[in-house]
Amino acid sequence: MSAAAAARLLRPRPLSVPLPPGLVDAHVHVSPVPAARPGATDAGEGAGGAPAEDSGSSEGSEGSDGAQVLLPPAEAERLLREAGVARALACPPGAEHYAATNAAMLAASRTSGGLLLPAARLGGRVPLVTRSPWAARRALRSRAVARPPDATDLTGYAAVSLAPHLDGVPDETLMAQVRERRIPVVVHAGAACPPAWVARHLLPRLPGVPVVLAHLGALPASATDLADAVALAREGKVYLDTAAAWLAEFVALAVREAPGRVMFASAAPYLSPRVAWAHVAAAVTDDVLLEHVALGAAQEVFGGWSGRTGDAS
Repeated sequence: MSAAAAARLLRPRPLSVPLPPGLVDAHVHVSPVPAARPGATDAGEGAGGAPAEDSGSSEGSEGSDGAQVLLPPAEAERLLREAGVARALACPPGAEHYAATNAAMLAASRTSGGLLLPAARLGGRVPLVTRSPWAARRALRSRAVARPPDATDLTGYAAVSLAPHLDGVPDETLMAQVRERRIPVVVHAGAACPPAWVARHLLPRLPGVPVVLAHLGALPASATDLADAVALAREGKVYLDTAAAWLAEFVALAVREAPGRVMFASAAPYLSPRVAWAHVAAAVTDDVLLEHVALGAAQEVFGGWSGRTGDAS
């Protein structure tokens, strides 16, 4: 670490930086149905390098008790309102398939007073994302087990959530809907689904579609993946969210090197939005950049969602 970076970290913002009015949380975990894949997290990789559903352990940055934290919509609304969040992208937790979850998420968003922006989680055939034994097992398993469709109509959704290493990639019928409607796509990225893989295999299928790499593209804490994600953001190919980005220097570097392309996200309920905001505000010392992290980038990506059609304006 350079002397300048060290000095900046020794003089952070106070933790009392208030939440700005209209704050958008671009990544919260909401479970509108009780069933989910036991032990799985969106990161998909356990502490020992195996996916959570294979190893029985969850990613340390998104829970440490070996299981997902399931937050029903009513509890999510209470948490977000108490924290002062104006709008939040509600992402379903991991499960074997998502048809019922996606439908329930859409219904929950319609009774939230505009607080919850519904994301449809989609899957399909699981590709070999990394050259690890667990990734190979996951890919082989998906070829042996028939998967029901997670959705047929994406009308009304504010975004699509993808975890290619866990759930696979949607078929061309759904991808065509995403392209036609320009529905933003949030990809759970990091060591289990590197930004370089996303750039090679997903971005060419999503021309003109806003793509967000969750976790700064670097979960749990990969400097190489962060560098690749920031490079894509600087080229205007992706946005980055701060969900589960626990290292202040990672947040500071991403905002500094890709200004305007980073958006606030808390990964609630794994971290309170207030605590997550204090962390981000302490790392980003430029007020103009911090305001864009709080509001600007998310407005660019999700601001066209009407709550009725889900199409970008």
